[in-house]
Amino acid sequence: MMFKTHLAIGLLTSLFLLPDLKPIQPILFVAFFCFGAVLPDVDYPKTKVGREFGFVSKILNFLFEHRGFMHTIFPPLILFAFSVKAGFPHIGFAMLLGYFVHILTDSLTYSGVKIFYPLLNFKVQGFFKTGGMFEYSLLFVISIFTVLKIWGMVA
Repeated sequence: MMFKTHLAIGLLTSLFLLPDLKPIQPILFVAFFCFGAVLPDVDYPKTKVGREFGFVSKILNFLFEHRGFMHTIFPPLILFAFSVKAGFPHIGFAMLLGYFVHILTDSLTYSGVKIFYPLLNFKVQGFFKTGGMFEYSLLFVISIFTVLKIWGMVA
């Protein structure tokens, strides 16, 4: 999926989770959730996130293929463990959820993801092309729902 779609889905999902999770800092929760929702693409230097992280992205791309290890369940679990150890479990939890949303949405594309790689080589693949008409339609609908959700929160 495209950066903007991951970001939009991350934003909408985090807004829907706010009432149930009741984070101490809702704005920080949404921000770190959205960051987690785009972070897995740091493994590819040509993505928006990859360009922002430059050298780190190039190293990750050298070590792992795009949609390889960084698109498994292991990086968010490791990131969460470090955040808990560092004393920031709320931030880690928000990023963990956002990261999982990214992996889930990428699993809906033709390219798919190997969720448990390198333990299992099983690939979850979906039904639409990244950047295709379906994704743009999905982005449009998600954007409308996000505006309506924010409007409902403010009103």
